[in-house]
Amino acid sequence: MMKEFEIERYEDVVAGAKDFEGKFPASPKLPQVLYISGRASIGKGDFAQGVSTLQRMLAKYPEDENAPFADFYVAQGIYLQGYQPFSLYKIEFQEALPHYEKAMEAFHAVEKKYAGDPEVSTRASLMAAQVLYDMRKPEEALAAFRAYLDKEPHGQYADQAMFQVGAILAETERNDEAKQAYLKLAKEFPGTLSAGTAQERLAELNLIGQRMPPIEIAGWVNRELDVSSLKGKVVVITFWNISCLHCQHEMPKIEALYRNLAPRGLVMIGITHHSNGQNNQLVSNFIHEKGLTFPIGVDSNGVTTASYAVSRIPATAIIDRRGFVRWRNSGALLTQALIESYLK
Repeated sequence: MMKEFEIERYEDVVAGAKDFEGKFPASPKLPQVLYISGRASIGKGDFAQGVSTLQRMLAKYPEDENAPFADFYVAQGIYLQGYQPFSLYKIEFQEALPHYEKAMEAFHAVEKKYAGDPEVSTRASLMAAQVLYDMRKPEEALAAFRAYLDKEPHGQYADQAMFQVGAILAETERNDEAKQAYLKLAKEFPGTLSAGTAQERLAELNLIGQRMPPIEIAGWVNRELDVSSLKGKVVVITFWNISCLHCQHEMPKIEALYRNLAPRGLVMIGITHHSNGQNNQLVSNFIHEKGLTFPIGVDSNGVTTASYAVSRIPATAIIDRRGFVRWRNSGALLTQALIESYLK
């Protein structure tokens, strides 16, 4: 979620631009003012308004120096109307899909129109690859990111593309290939944000195939669970916190998975770590509000969180009947089909 001061800053920019346009409609600075206003609207989450402002700027000033990036940000604004990055609850896939399809066309148009401008065309190409991923076409997205890396193995965005390759491989359970991608990223682009995140993802992947780490709970919030009783059962462990907006979105979905699969022997455990003002009462209130029925415990000094290499939440691990970690990734990627594959 955006910080309040950032929203206020963007709103001030948009308001100032509107005032400027009203007072100086013929100013030579107006194209730049409209460009900045459109980007500010997108920055504060008003994507439709941002797209409209930039399209108006492009219609009146198609030859302006900012036109190439205005075209790019029009496409990005369309994409973000589907992705909704600042929303507590992202819109459902079927509702987002038309925005993704329209954005795909827009990014390809920008890529073609500005083929002679590597900065704009490359960014449009990589965003098109990201849209493919969000459209649930991982193989096509993977091919697109790899095509960029083949062309520009040390290009400006190579570290980000390589990270996406690793993420897609991990999501599609090609774990050894994902590890190689992350290791290559860490080696070739040390010190980058992508490399740091890749190291975190490597720690997650390295858990797979290992004996499940011990679960150390300081106390159970809603119902107790004897962790010594887990032998021979499929266990799903989700790490979360009430301050995490994605967790607020995902926990009811995880509850639905539990209710569907508990009759088949699934054990579901929620583990939280008190931080950001969280306490047992707030957790209990959330459990009651969302109707969560699976056991939720408080981590003992963050020991279990660390043992399961949790650096982002919601984070989930699947433990098989033999007590080995079989899957470790974002809780947002957990599906009934995935769990059922281990319940067979």
